[in-house]
This record gives sequence, C-alpha cells and structure tokens, in this order.
Amino acid sequence: MIKKGDAMKTQIRMACLMTVLMLVFSSSSVHAISPKSLKITSAIVESEYIYIYGLNFGDNPPNVKLDDAALEVVSSGDTYINARLPNAVEPGTYRLDVARNGFQFQHPEKSDALDVTIGAVGPQGPKGDKGDKGDPGEQGPQGLIGPRGPSGDKGDTGEPGPVGLQGPKGDKGDKGDPGDPGSGSGVSGYEWVTVRRPMVIQPNSISPTYDCGCPDGKRILGGGAFTHDYRIWLKDSFPLNETTWRVRLFNPQSKKLTTHIHVYAICADVK
Repeated sequence: MIKKGDAMKTQIRMACLMTVLMLVFSSSSVHAISPKSLKITSAIVESEYIYIYGLNFGDNPPNVKLDDAALEVVSSGDTYINARLPNAVEPGTYRLDVARNGFQFQHPEKSDALDVTIGAVGPQGPKGDKGDKGDPGEQGPQGLIGPRGPSGDKGDTGEPGPVGLQGPKGDKGDKGDPGDPGSGSGVSGYEWVTVRRPMVIQPNSISPTYDCGCPDGKRILGGGAFTHDYRIWLKDSFPLNETTWRVRLFNPQSKKLTTHIHVYAICADVK
C-alpha cells in the first residue's frame, strides 16, 4: 500500500523528470537548426492568397505546395512568399511545404513544412486559469517588413510657379500706313539695342545684374532679356533709369549653368 506522503514524493519526482526531458528535447531541436536552413515561421491566409514568412527562402522563387497541389508564387524574397491558393479550397487543416528553388521538398536543410488551417475555426474553448508570471525573455530579432499600406489622399493643389522667361523676338511685322502729321513733339528715332553677355549662375542662385543702355540722347521705352537655356528663369526685368534696362535671372537647378544672355532695350528720341 502506497502512503499519501510517498505518493506526493512520486508525483514530484515525475514532474522533475518530465521537465528535464522537455529541456533536453528543446535544446536538441534548437541546435539542430542550421543558420542557413530554410525555415517557415508563420503563414497568413487572406482571400485567394497565402502569405508565408520565414528564413532563407532564397532570391529565386521557391517551390510551394498545399498538400499535393502546387501553388503559383506571385512574389517572393529571402524572408517572405506570396502565393495564390487553388480555386474553392475547402475549410480544413492542410500541410504547407516550401522548398528552395532547385531542391526537393524532403531536403533536410532546403525545405520545411507547416500545418495551416483554412476556413472555419471551431468554437472558442473556456477561459483557462491565469498562469504565473514568467521571467522576461531575451529581445527577439527584428520583425519582417509588413505589407505596403494603402495610398494616401490626394494632396492640395500647389502654389502657382514663377513666370517663365520671355520668348524669342518675333518676326518683323508689315510696314504700317503713314500716320497723321505730328504737332512737332512726341517720339521718334525708334531703336532696338541688344547686348550679348556670357553668364554663369551657381546652383539655386540668382545671377548678377545685366544692363543694356540707350545711345546718348535717347530714352528707354522698354526692354527685356532672353536666353536659349530653358532651365533658367527670368527673376527681374525693369528700367534702372531713363536710359538703362536691367535684368536678373534665377537658376533653379542643382548644378551650375553656363550660357549667354541677350539683354535688349527699346530706345527713342522723346520730346
């Protein structure tokens, strides 16, 4: 006959023995995994696709099957696989096999398998008793990159851009009809004066000023500038005084621009 105290001691010895066996098998299974072995860590089913996560899947698309049905690999990387499920998969638990490209499903290091449940899940069991608080675990490795999120809303319309450069000089128009005789005063001696200057503008900078003046005795009526480099913007264009037109330009590029600028002044005798 076994006494109550002896029975309690026997139960304690059996519990210690089971703990030792669990630690031995756990240690053996951890050390049996090579750092370069293919490993499935999880799988998620969404609609007609199954997303498989793990390690060492390889750069080339691996081989994937669900039970005996080969799956189409839509995309893959060394740590993830996106595969398309067959049509009308019945709810149930299936064996998911992954083998690295060029290897068989039974290869000891280049393949792995995982049981996955697709479809309906049984009812939730009763809540168990609260367990003892465990010791803090070691920090795990960095998680896998998650799927790309949805596109954001369209942003507001930006501010209008700066005014572009003045276009090139147009063709000369037809000669107009003679005007009525003047009263002896007004504008005469109309003249278009142009100067061509070399220009160097640093990245994202405003150029020095460039001037074009009228001949002696004539006054400025208007002016402007143009260049054959479309990347340069006209910053300022204005009369400096009664005889000179001044311009400045802007380089919005990230590199230095070298070209020529043509500054012109419209001059005349004004009485």
